[in-house]
Amino acid sequence: MSSGTLVDWSAVGTVFGATMGGGAIDQPADVMGRLHRLGMSPRQLELNHLFSIYRAQQYSTCSTEWDGSQKVGLIDREAINTGSYIPPGFYDGGAMLPLRFRKPTAPYPLARVIVDRFTSLLFSEKRHPRVKVEDDDATDDYVAALLEASRFWPVWMQARGLGGSMGSVAVGFAFLNGKPHLELFDPRWATPTFVSRTSSELKRLEVLYQYPRELFDGETGVWREVPYWYRRVIDAERDIVYRSVPVTDEAPVWQVENEVVHGLGEVPVVWIQNTPTQDDVDGDSDYHGVLDMLHAIDQLLAQAQIGTIANADPTLVISTNADLPPDLAKGSRAPIKLPGDGKAQYLELQGVGAKAATELADLYRRRVLEACHCVLEDGGDGKERTATEIERSYAAMVARTDVLREQWSECGIKPLLAKMLRAIRTVEQGRVGEDGRVVRGMVSVPPHVERDASGRIVAKRLRDVGDGEIIELVWPAYFEPTITDADTAVKTASAALVGKLVDQETAVAYVAPYFRVSDPKAMAERIQVAAAKQQALVGGIEAGLPPGETVEGDGAGSPFAAEADDEMAGPVGGESMTGIQIEALSSMIENVAAGKIQYDSGVRLMTTAFPGISEAKAQSLLGDKDDIEAALAEKAAAEAK
Repeated sequence: MSSGTLVDWSAVGTVFGATMGGGAIDQPADVMGRLHRLGMSPRQLELNHLFSIYRAQQYSTCSTEWDGSQKVGLIDREAINTGSYIPPGFYDGGAMLPLRFRKPTAPYPLARVIVDRFTSLLFSEKRHPRVKVEDDDATDDYVAALLEASRFWPVWMQARGLGGSMGSVAVGFAFLNGKPHLELFDPRWATPTFVSRTSSELKRLEVLYQYPRELFDGETGVWREVPYWYRRVIDAERDIVYRSVPVTDEAPVWQVENEVVHGLGEVPVVWIQNTPTQDDVDGDSDYHGVLDMLHAIDQLLAQAQIGTIANADPTLVISTNADLPPDLAKGSRAPIKLPGDGKAQYLELQGVGAKAATELADLYRRRVLEACHCVLEDGGDGKERTATEIERSYAAMVARTDVLREQWSECGIKPLLAKMLRAIRTVEQGRVGEDGRVVRGMVSVPPHVERDASGRIVAKRLRDVGDGEIIELVWPAYFEPTITDADTAVKTASAALVGKLVDQETAVAYVAPYFRVSDPKAMAERIQVAAAKQQALVGGIEAGLPPGETVEGDGAGSPFAAEADDEMAGPVGGESMTGIQIEALSSMIENVAAGKIQYDSGVRLMTTAFPGISEAKAQSLLGDKDDIEAALAEKAAAEAK
């Protein structure tokens, strides 16, 4: 292992063809027995079928189109379009084939919509959780930088696509040139072996699949595709990639191409079931149990489409005893001459059958969404709804997503992060290699950006990870609160606080989520400080102190004060001054001191705006007129120089 690198894994790349599968490979004889079997294992066939439904490619192996003609590929279609000639065998290719074995003309990708909808509620930009390390700020900052460096949440969105469609997925990590990297393992080509029957902890993971190589045939002088085997095995100590070998009838002889001793003592991969299933490697997909209805929707839409196209061209019906030419022209520009008793008319499409098919397809669609607990947006009545009303209409989907949050948190995200932190500590603390030397490395993460006491942005380089191991995930609300929600929450909190039903901290914590405040405690402290300053300013005005001087206050007067005092007797009609009045009065005093308002005008303005303030009181608040004018003259002279 080179310095600064824990594991240097090669990418799996794009998967082609079929692979052998089944249980874990422990003995060469087991490998040979499985490789002699053709095609996929039953597990892989099922997973591949589920994934093809997610990709809307479940009908790609059908050889007959819905109208009974032979399916034509892109190259053949282009040849037919160019030559304007359909070769024999391309029409009436399966007229007697039952409809359930034909390829629908326009498959509806409802399965993909369902999976992606749940994925967005789990890991989209605004809805993925915030990772928090309890009682360790250093590790907490380090984990935040680690998530950014490894593109953590985009990878988990891809993982959810695989897991939601097939029921399981594996996610691993490595450090490439000292940088954290996440890797996905397609469950179709990955075979897990667990530490115990009741544990999801991996003992080893084997990746095995076929892929095509283009090789030049010297005898024929053309390039041809040759299938090759790819095999990789990861256990608690090593990561082994075997040399690719061609697929033949004989069992391949495996030779190690690259072996990395990571020495972590655990497999750096986690295996996640989308939903837990007892005594099975894979969990259930998001559309488990509705596959037949999904297929029925495609059949109904295909039948409605082909019926509509076939009948969109009106059929001409001629009733006459006269002999008509075989090449009779039809259309608006081709009149038909008939005997007196003859009659010709077009039969127009009523569309009853197509309408019934689409209505039944829409019924199945609603039932599929209901069975999968998936709710899709609709136009509604155009009225604004509160977050509570929205969440009530999405109750089934929210309940289902709550289950997925728990499953993917406890069995995927948290275990993987814990393994990554343990691996980083192992890398940076060093370990004894096979040659007896101590091998150390360093994991590179971006600096932690924060603001200092003065508000400046400071980038702090993170060199060492802390000792914190308790990882918690803080999930956000599913739906953003509206202005109406925030207004209602503020009024409710204020009423409860004034009635002394709750304390300040509780009221602030209740209101904080509506204003995206992440630290309610700090916000409550800032409110107390602001209230104290306001009280001090009011006290200074009442005492007639010069501008800038205040008296001590106890922070009362804020609607969020822990204990509200009685109303303050202020200078405005014997009533307490509001925050807006105090701000306006302070602004007048500052403008007079700055020369923006003349002294006499400031006095008249104050006495007019605040009838409770006399002329003498206004002059005492503003200060001595001669002193102010002298200060302004001195300032103007200095600026002139």
